[in-house]
Amino acid sequence: MRSALYTAADDARKIDPQLAAKYVRLMTGNRHHVSAMCHIAAILLVRIAHCQRTGQPYVLRDTDGRPISTAEGRAIVKACHTVPKEVRKARTSLRRSQTHKNRTGREQQESHSAPTTRPAKPDDTTTTTA
Repeated sequence: MRSALYTAADDARKIDPQLAAKYVRLMTGNRHHVSAMCHIAAILLVRIAHCQRTGQPYVLRDTDGRPISTAEGRAIVKACHTVPKEVRKARTSLRRSQTHKNRTGREQQESHSAPTTRPAKPDDTTTTTA
């Protein structure tokens, strides 16, 4: 269900000017695509739940609130609500550098509370008496 909602949000931001405007605000802020899409998916889920509860169809609206068609929505998004290429490029390079910087070996990724697969180390401080 999560991947279906993510895909629906990605498609909706290309048609719905209100969602596209929110996406652009998030991307021009310090968000990357996946984070922005999760925000859009949450907004879309609230709208879907409202439509389900009230029994009304989903209506595309311009940022000023007037109802529009799908073709008008696509045209408005393309003309007014696109992320500048330099912002998208900056987010991509930032994400790549953070990914490389935060890489750690398998030792650091293992849970400290999980059982170990290695033999236990002998402790020199304990003495055992027979």
